[in-house]
Amino acid sequence: WAKGGVLLDGARETVFVTTADHSFFTEPVSCQVFNVVGSTNVSILVDVHFGPILVIEPRPVTVDVDADVTLNCKWSGNPPLTLTWTKKGSSMVLSNNNQLYLKSVSQADAGQYVCKAIVPRIGVGETEVTLTVNGQLLFNYY
Repeated sequence: WAKGGVLLDGARETVFVTTADHSFFTEPVSCQVFNVVGSTNVSILVDVHFGPILVIEPRPVTVDVDADVTLNCKWSGNPPLTLTWTKKGSSMVLSNNNQLYLKSVSQADAGQYVCKAIVPRIGVGETEVTLTVNGQLLFNYY
C-alpha cells in the first residue's frame, strides 16, 4: 500500500485500515499486488469529507483614504464550501470568493472583516482581519 506514491510502513496486508484525514482527499492511495504471473497496481482517490481548513489567513491591511484594497482568505473543505465576506457586526455579504475588493476606501470602511467558510453538513470556520484606513491631515491656518 502507498499514499501519494510513498510506501506506507507496515501496510502489507490485503486490507488497509487507517484513520483518514484531509490529505487522503488530495493524495491517491494505491495497492500493488504481484505473483509469479505478474503484477498490477490500482490507485484511487478517497472521498474524505472534512470541515473548513484555513489555507491562506488574511493579514491586517493599512491604507490611506481613497486607496483600493484587496483582502485575501482561502479555505479548503469537502464537500465544496461556500465562502462569504462580511464586515463585523453586519450580515450584508460583500463577497462570495477568496478575495474582498474595496474600491476607494473611506474612514467608514475601517474595521474588522470576517471571512467565513461553510462546508454543508460538516462545519463552519471563520477568521477576522483588520482594515485600518489612515485619514487625511487637515491643517487650519489662523
